[in-house]
Amino acid sequence: GNTHIVGRGETLTSIAKMYKVAVDELQQANHIEDGRKLQAGQTITIPTSATPTATPAG
Repeated sequence: GNTHIVGRGETLTSIAKMYKVAVDELQQANHIEDGRKLQAGQTITIPTSATPTATPAG
């Protein structure tokens, strides 16, 4: 799947919205118990069905 490097101030919720996935999917994919413990620079796995909204299609 894709990976995402957590930026300063990003949260599981903001990353989930960016990739259009559910927060709980992100937590399961990364074995994250508490989303508030994300740290800047941490690499997390994005479930494979997701593509970032920042990338234009086609």
